[in-house]
Amino acid sequence: LVHEAFLTEVGQQFYLYNPDLRLDACLNGLPDSISIPTLTFHFDGGDLQVPLENYIVTDSRRQLSCLAILPTPGEMNIIGSTLQQNFLVHYDLGKNMISFTPAQCSSL
Repeated sequence: LVHEAFLTEVGQQFYLYNPDLRLDACLNGLPDSISIPTLTFHFDGGDLQVPLENYIVTDSRRQLSCLAILPTPGEMNIIGSTLQQNFLVHYDLGKNMISFTPAQCSSL
C-alpha cells in the first residue's frame, strides 16, 4: 500500500531498478538535487512524519535515490527497522496502541 501510493505520488520517474540495493523504485539523482515527497503515516491518534533518510537510500556511485519500502501483498504494510531509525517505539498491547517518539539512537 505505502509503496504503491508513493510511486503514484511521484509518477513514472521513479521506476528504475538498483540491483546492488535490490530496490525497485529509484530516481536519477541524489536527494539534494531532486524533489522527493515527504512520507507521513496517518494513524487514528496522530500523524508520523518520517525523516527522508528513513525511507530513501542513496547510491552515490550511480547517483540514485531509492525508495527503501518494498511492496507487500494484500492490505498490510510493515514498518521495518529502517523506517523506525531514531525513534523510540512503544507497543502498548493492553491498549492495542503504538507510539513513536523522536530520539537520537546514537546517543542512547
